[in-house]
Amino acid sequence: MNNTLKNLKTTIFNVIEQMFFLLPDEQSFEELGEKVAGPVHIGITGDPGYIVSLTFDYDLAASMTNDLLGLENDEPDDELIGQSLRETANIIGGNFLLSFAGENRNVTLPSLIHEDIFPEGKVVETARLMIAYDGCPMEAMLQRIEM
Repeated sequence: MNNTLKNLKTTIFNVIEQMFFLLPDEQSFEELGEKVAGPVHIGITGDPGYIVSLTFDYDLAASMTNDLLGLENDEPDDELIGQSLRETANIIGGNFLLSFAGENRNVTLPSLIHEDIFPEGKVVETARLMIAYDGCPMEAMLQRIEM
C-alpha cells in the first residue's frame, strides 16, 4: 500500500497546484484543527477497491471554494464548500485512477457519506497522510477495501 499512498500524495500535490495554485508547505501537522470541512470520499473500483477520504481545514476549504468559483471577499456557505470539495475529490480520484494503468478500474461518485462508496465493502487497511497549504492542514486517508 506504500506505493499506492505515494501515488495518491503525488496526485494530490499535482491537482491542488494546478487547480488552486497552492504548493504544499514544508511545515507538517500531526492533526487537523477543530473546524474542518469534509471529509469527502471517492472510491476506486477493482480488486482491491480503495476509498480516498479528504478532510480540509475549514479556512483552506473556503479559500479553495472562492478560487474555484471566482468569488471575491465572500465567505462561501457550507453547501458551496461541500460542492467544491466533491468536485476536487472527483478530479483527484480521476487523476489517481491513472496510477492504476492497465487495470480495469473506475472512480465512484464523490460523497460526503463514507458508507455510500462501497456499502458492502470491508476496510482491511488504512493509511493517512497530512499535508499543509498556506499553513492550513488537510488529511488524506486511503483505505483498501475487500468486497
